[in-house]
Amino acid sequence: MANYSDSTYQEDLQLSGHYDAVDFTAGLYLYREEWFTNRRANTAAAPATSVPTAIRYRPVYTLIQQNTDNAALYGRAAVHLTPTLTLTGGLRYNWERHSQDNQLYNLMATAPFQSTAANFIAVLNGAPQALVWSANERQGWTTWAPRASLDYQVTPAILAYATYSQGTKSAGYDYRAQAPSEAGRRQASTPYDPERVTNYEIGLKTKALNGRLRFNVSAFTIDFDDIQITATDPSPPDGGGPISRRFNAGKGRTRGVEVEGSATPFAGLQLDFNASYLKAQLSGFTGTPATTVFGPNPVNPFFPNGFTLNNAPFDGARLPNSPKWQARFAVTWQVPLPTPGTWTLNGDVN
Repeated sequence: MANYSDSTYQEDLQLSGHYDAVDFTAGLYLYREEWFTNRRANTAAAPATSVPTAIRYRPVYTLIQQNTDNAALYGRAAVHLTPTLTLTGGLRYNWERHSQDNQLYNLMATAPFQSTAANFIAVLNGAPQALVWSANERQGWTTWAPRASLDYQVTPAILAYATYSQGTKSAGYDYRAQAPSEAGRRQASTPYDPERVTNYEIGLKTKALNGRLRFNVSAFTIDFDDIQITATDPSPPDGGGPISRRFNAGKGRTRGVEVEGSATPFAGLQLDFNASYLKAQLSGFTGTPATTVFGPNPVNPFFPNGFTLNNAPFDGARLPNSPKWQARFAVTWQVPLPTPGTWTLNGDVN
């Protein structure tokens, strides 16, 4: 059971202009987020069992306040080298600071601080008891993100491009920590660094029939450094021994091809499609590999000795949320009905 509160504040100031063959934009971006939760949770306190009288929980209550401050300076300039060739460069300097205030309390007043199957609901909803641990940490990071691209207008209807860019995923602290132990405090206190991404992409953008037919294709390679993964960290920076936490646990690479397009056969009807092929793998994993062995319960002829499930990242594992094949087709029709307003029918297949 948990309650959440999240507030954000942001401001973006920009200066844009044009001078001879150069278009430029410069800006300052400011951001603040204040995230709070109070959470009640039952952690296991005894070996797994199906006997109700033997079930034990370690109920805890957690208060977490995490604040994020971010400031970025950025600039971009596009130089029209010829009427058909444009070189664009950009750079973003980013500073971020994260704070973590986390307190964990017992929900049982006396040792061994355990509830049973008979009373765990009442205990879980009870008043917080003694403080088990607290974590109060602050840390800041700075990153640079360059970008360069070359656009060539082959014909008025065909644009070829090549792009190089870098980006980052924000750093922070692990808000999942709820173990009533020193390992839980270390999990909440140990930050993880930004995840860095480098993208190489080439492609074509085409159109025909006065824009009624459009087709784009691209090929890309994305390299990930310091991928943020939740796993067992064998060598955390505090030197206190392995802990389960979110940390920078490896490298990865995604290679793929994507096509997308649209067609407007007549006014009011639009067809859209896209498809992609991805090969996305974790190419290096620095965490501790882990497996879970499931026994034959009940005994069956398919797994007489149980089976092993790899439930942690490993070298060569597919990156999450990256299906090998993906496609979508959609139809939008503005129905010509003699009534007030507009009627639109939509359909899509993914």
